[in-house]
Amino acid sequence: MGNNFVRPKNKEELEKFESAGLWKAQIEAKKIAEGKEKITLELILKIHRVFFSEVNPEIAGRFRKDGEDIKKLNAIEPPPGRVIFERMYEFWREFDARVSQIPKKPKKETKNNVKN
Repeated sequence: MGNNFVRPKNKEELEKFESAGLWKAQIEAKKIAEGKEKITLELILKIHRVFFSEVNPEIAGRFRKDGEDIKKLNAIEPPPGRVIFERMYEFWREFDARVSQIPKKPKKETKNNVKN
């Protein structure tokens, strides 16, 4: 944990930090999407690190381990830590396969291929 990390004091501060982290992660993801970098598990963890670095640096940028389970949520309960790497690997492989099918550049419009 960095020397300048201060744990959020209350729910409002936590939400503020989470919101800022989400914003930074979206900016990072947009840069990646606009670039030529191939999506990898390391890149997914980089986005995770950006998101959580101000909220919980102990978990930022890494997969949960066996026994690191998230409990007491008001929403759906995430899978246990012991299956995270396997599920993220499956997600990444499927995502990578789908992304590789997307054309890199759209075709230029010409009078012949534009429908009126």
